[in-house]
Amino acid sequence: MWYNISKETSNNSAKEPSMITKILLVDVSSTDLLIIKNMLSDFTVFTSRNGVEALKAIEENPDIDLVVLDLNMPVMDVTIVDTSSYTS
Repeated sequence: MWYNISKETSNNSAKEPSMITKILLVDVSSTDLLIIKNMLSDFTVFTSRNGVEALKAIEENPDIDLVVLDLNMPVMDVTIVDTSSYTS
């Protein structure tokens, strides 16, 4: 899959567009993280290697605008990360 990410997004509740500035990438592959991070050089990019690290990064940086998760990760996969956000 391929997506175009723009810093400007529509926000129906506000007159001004919201801006995506901080992105969290979560992937077990350090090579994939490096490649994607380089592709997103216009953004502030945080990286994590598993779901536990991702949740910690979100707690430490609550202003992250977008999280990109690998589906199959060790320690905590995407399903557990998603449901844990509702139980914390």
